Amino acid sequence: MPTIKERITITPDSEKDVKQIKILANLTKVTHSKLGARIISEWLKTNFQKELEEHYQTLSLYKKLNIVDEDLTVMKYTKVNGR
Repeated sequence: MPTIKERITITPDSEKDVKQIKILANLTKVTHSKLGARIISEWLKTNFQKELEEHYQTLSLYKKLNIVDEDLTVMKYTKVNGR
C-alpha cells in the first residue's frame, strides 16, 4: 500500500458516530484512524461521481460568472461586480 504523506483531520458528526467507529475499530482490530480512512474511501467510491454530477451545473455557472477560476479557486467578489 502506498504511503500517503498528507493528512486530513476529521471530526465525526455525532456521539453516535464516535461510538460506532470505536466499536467497529475494536471488532476489526484497527485504529480509529485506519477505520476512518476505510470509511472515507468507501464513501468516495460510492458518492464521488454523483456529487460531481450534482454540482457540475453550479460550477459551470460560477465559471461563467467568473466566481471561480478553472482550478476552482474562488475569485474575489469585487471582480464579479467589476469594482
